[in-house]
Amino acid sequence: MAATLVLPSTWQGVSGPFRVGIGVVNLGVYATGGVAINPVDFGVTTVYFAAFDGNPNGFGYAWDYTNKRVKVFVQGITTGATAAGALANGAFILADDGTETVIRASGTAISTTYEFQAMKELSNAVDLSSSTYNIRIRLEGV
Repeated sequence: MAATLVLPSTWQGVSGPFRVGIGVVNLGVYATGGVAINPVDFGVTTVYFAAFDGNPNGFGYAWDYTNKRVKVFVQGITTGATAAGALANGAFILADDGTETVIRASGTAISTTYEFQAMKELSNAVDLSSSTYNIRIRLEGV
């Protein structure tokens, strides 16, 4: 499913020398490299600034100025190349709902939050078509 855009009745305006377009976007099924968004649909041909509503769905968003795409990022970890062994120490990792998973993080303490690496681009073909994932985008440009 391709991205779809819903524009409110007051979706365009002017901010200093720039035109501004605001809309609600459903990104559909994510494709590696981002989901194409046509700035012209927002009344802008060249984008100089993009902002995304703080929708609390756990994703981070970035505008790819070169390719005119919305890129989606998610917190994640990358596993190392060491084969699994008899791991007996470390706490279980919590799922989003607060329940313990079967994944144990070696050398960790219970009830402790650890920071991971930077966010990673969302995997290819993840379905974001549920309205839960709708985001508001503001594009400014000329």
